[in-house]
Amino acid sequence: MNIANVSERFMALSGVGVSDMCRWRVLLDDACRYVEDHATVKAPDEGQTRRLEMLAAAYAYRLYEICKEDRLTAFTAGDVRIASSGDSGGTAAQMWELLCADNADLLNTNGFLFGRIVTP
Repeated sequence: MNIANVSERFMALSGVGVSDMCRWRVLLDDACRYVEDHATVKAPDEGQTRRLEMLAAAYAYRLYEICKEDRLTAFTAGDVRIASSGDSGGTAAQMWELLCADNADLLNTNGFLFGRIVTP
């Protein structure tokens, strides 16, 4: 798995710029390691490698969204009101689940997918 390819996909998904990538490199390394550890194919061909890199980028994006998640829905102090939707991370979670389902032939999670339990 090529970390540069995973980084490029992650930047496209997350909107993180090149200048901020050093901050998220550990997260990308962890995502690559997770996907590699759970890959059912130990010597993937070129197409399988691209799919695994996309899975790693999606997993990193999901982790990124969790790190950036704003659980604050509303707060008022005097004349100041702060509110947020509380929905951040939904797109990343949906993408991860969809990609896992679409690439089930490449990823063995032993019944566990990030965020939920899957029974065979």
